[in-house]
Amino acid sequence: MTRHFAILLFLCLSFMAKADEKGLYKSWDEALADKNEVKKIKIVYAHLDTVPDVLDQFPHLEELDLSYNDIKKLPPSLFRCHKLKRLYVFHNLISEIPDAIARLKELEVLYVGYNKLTALPDSIGYLPHLKELFASYNDLSTLPVSVGRLAPTLTRLKLSFNQIVSIPDETFNLKNLQMLDFNQNLLEKLPSDIGNLKKLKVLYLGKNRIDEIPESIGDCVALQEIDVVRSGVLRLPNSMGDLRSLEYIFIDDRTVLFYQNPVMAQRQKVKIVKSGDYPYRAAQ
Repeated sequence: MTRHFAILLFLCLSFMAKADEKGLYKSWDEALADKNEVKKIKIVYAHLDTVPDVLDQFPHLEELDLSYNDIKKLPPSLFRCHKLKRLYVFHNLISEIPDAIARLKELEVLYVGYNKLTALPDSIGYLPHLKELFASYNDLSTLPVSVGRLAPTLTRLKLSFNQIVSIPDETFNLKNLQMLDFNQNLLEKLPSDIGNLKKLKVLYLGKNRIDEIPESIGDCVALQEIDVVRSGVLRLPNSMGDLRSLEYIFIDDRTVLFYQNPVMAQRQKVKIVKSGDYPYRAAQ
């Protein structure tokens, strides 16, 4: 029975693997030969410097992954892929995201990290289904005000390793945001209404120039993890002591910790990070 079960399990797993691969194409020639079946194109580590302007020939394309290449520009046909849900173009040489990105009305995931971007287009705020935006490791200095329009859907916003000086107030209208990562930027201040982020679970602010965290952070009732290591913060507000969900607090030896509520103190794990300690949290 054991041997028969093992064979059956192997066959089931093989069938599932094939099913998962259905609609996946890893070369332009294969995709163009089977246009109506293409749901996902994945061409990574292929030294691509250009993308053929043929993407609108795949009427059912839902996912495009062209990461780890040398692409400098996105082709016009990309913005006519009306069923596209996931776009991964990280680790390339892209210097601009065209305004036409707003035409991708079904887009849910946009990964443009590790590129040469100096700005994100205002039109990015007009993507009605966008859930995840990852633009870390670029040269961004600002964030478009329109990002506040993503409030109904956006859950993850990752903008670490940029040159961002300030966060638009509209960012704190993102009522469904669960992760906010501004690690290693040039932030000097957080808006006082950060407490509007009632669903925020993870907040990374390490290596900035912030001199205080607003008391309203005590209203971020879902907050589980915060990183303010070498962020410039000298004192964390006492309102954090009553956060029942807070588990991980990363600080440096210059930071004055909030007064810990004895009821929460055993749950809240404080890690004092010394210079040279890296990585010091799971997400690094």
